[in-house]
Amino acid sequence: IKHHIEKYREQYPAATEMLDTCLYVDDVISGADDISQALKISKDADTIMKTASMKLRKWNSNDQTLMKTWEYEGLETHPRHSENNSRVQSSKVLGIPWNVIHDYFTIVVKGLLELNTSKPVTKRTVLQSAGKIHDPVGFLSPYTIKLKCLLQELWLRKLAWDDELPPDIYATWLQWWSELPLLSELKITRMILDSSAGDSSEIQIHTFSDAIQRAYGAATFLRVKHKDRISVDLVTSKSRVAPLKKLSLSRLELMGNLLAARLTKEVKKIIDRKRPTTVFFRTDSQITLYWIKGPSHKWKTFVANRVREIQSLTDPKSWFHCSGKDNPADFLTRGIRVEALPTNSKWWNGPSFLSQTNFLTNGLDEAI
Repeated sequence: IKHHIEKYREQYPAATEMLDTCLYVDDVISGADDISQALKISKDADTIMKTASMKLRKWNSNDQTLMKTWEYEGLETHPRHSENNSRVQSSKVLGIPWNVIHDYFTIVVKGLLELNTSKPVTKRTVLQSAGKIHDPVGFLSPYTIKLKCLLQELWLRKLAWDDELPPDIYATWLQWWSELPLLSELKITRMILDSSAGDSSEIQIHTFSDAIQRAYGAATFLRVKHKDRISVDLVTSKSRVAPLKKLSLSRLELMGNLLAARLTKEVKKIIDRKRPTTVFFRTDSQITLYWIKGPSHKWKTFVANRVREIQSLTDPKSWFHCSGKDNPADFLTRGIRVEALPTNSKWWNGPSFLSQTNFLTNGLDEAI
């Protein structure tokens, strides 16, 4: 497919770029600033694929006018209910349900396990419950990290697949399981970078990382400074359980820093297609900041290898310190209750200082 697409780069540059960078297996996921741009790209993409006897089907958009225009132009649109129908049919984006009328993502827990009190809860049961959540972007990482840590504990205790859970682990799992149905109440705004982000807007990527003895993680936010306002939105996150081999907290923090660098590289690559961005990293570890801002060869192998990769992916001058209370990545290691997730502004919109017009980008790290 890529070879076929490349033949049309000069004739249809925008459509070729979209098909080249926004093709996920057999789905194309992209966007445009206005209807005319979206219509041209979609028609050109349809023309390109038709020359290879491949038809792009189920076109879908959050804009009703564009949907009707596609139908008028003969493009096959996605079947869905009308705007006045309360039974709005959701589409899916990489498996995530998308309400196309109101333009938000939802979480659907399919085949929710019914708790049968007559049967023991086992490691098999816990793993089955983990598979009920599809979260490729990391919206739910503060919730799912708790189950990841629980699964690691089950392996450490060497429980067989059908052994009944010990009372302490059962209580933890039961609390996690009881929150599962609440995920269906989440409504996650899809659009974080709209057409109002013009050439005069300043776009920044802010990534935070954190670690504790059992887990580490990173969360990336997009900060857009418009003419009359500042918007900050969660883009993605990753969480990991700590290795079984016991490491110092500083080394775990460094693993979180490396995860932040890798995650930001992918986000920046995507956002830069629209506008160049400035990147900032924040950690609450003064020790790892000292490592990152110094020569990698000074440290022992474990630290040196990771610092070297971080320095190859990022500018050490873009790393700053933040307090633990201002670090949203703290939720990736300590977890959060689902009932508190929808209204947690620090998780969805970052710490409050990012919404200030002129926030500080220096401070403690200058003295390191």
